[in-house]
Amino acid sequence: MTTPTQANVIEVFQPPGALVQNLPGRTELVEIATPGPTGPAGPEGPQGPPGPPAPSYEMHFPIPALEWRLIHTLDAFPSVQVVDLAGEIVGATVQIPDKETVIVTFAVPMAGTARLKA
Repeated sequence: MTTPTQANVIEVFQPPGALVQNLPGRTELVEIATPGPTGPAGPEGPQGPPGPPAPSYEMHFPIPALEWRLIHTLDAFPSVQVVDLAGEIVGATVQIPDKETVIVTFAVPMAGTARLKA
């Protein structure tokens, strides 16, 4: 059994920001510098690929009515587009009380389609 001698015992005081590495046959004290200020931003990268299309829902109302009530599964407050039977966009009052319901109200009975996008 070997007893330690003054030659093979090293006492290390590790200052803050320093790392002691024990390597085979030697011990090194490596000082870690504190980070400096952030440099300027680099150039903008290329545009990424397009994402998937937004989920959508379409409901047809072939019989004129003053109110259309849509229950959907988009789990979002969607944008709403209302078109008549000729495909022309028409004005309407749109209420979205929750993530699953859209209520479209007209001044006169209307037939057409409601298109929702999440």
